[in-house]
Amino acid sequence: MIPRSRLHLLLHILRLNKYPFREPLYQHQILERMMNMNSTQKECLEACIECMKQCNQCFNDCLQEDDVKMMAECIRLDRECADICAMTAKAIQSNSPLMKETAQLCAEACKACGDECSKHDHQHCKDCADACYRCEKACRELAAS
Repeated sequence: MIPRSRLHLLLHILRLNKYPFREPLYQHQILERMMNMNSTQKECLEACIECMKQCNQCFNDCLQEDDVKMMAECIRLDRECADICAMTAKAIQSNSPLMKETAQLCAEACKACGDECSKHDHQHCKDCADACYRCEKACRELAAS
């Protein structure tokens, strides 16, 4: 039996496969690959998925703000960070030979997005910044491993 938190992670990973990546992953392949991951990879994967989710939420909420123009940089970085987190999650899933380089890029994107979101007082920006900084830390640990 898969622990509940792992099951949620698997569902997020399955949703990631809606992106146009090289090959689709099936449930049994995802489970098999997750079993072969070390704890640093698993933590980074979980952080990337959560960060992607928070960036997408922040992106959508920023578009609903009264002064959207003021939020333009936040919106742009939310989108880029979410895309790079998805790419990094896929690199981890597929045990890519470029996983560490992708994680380094993701850390830089997360820092930039977190710094921008920290400038705003909206709760969705604060939540996004927190997720970005957690993901940055996890990605730096993976890149250094």
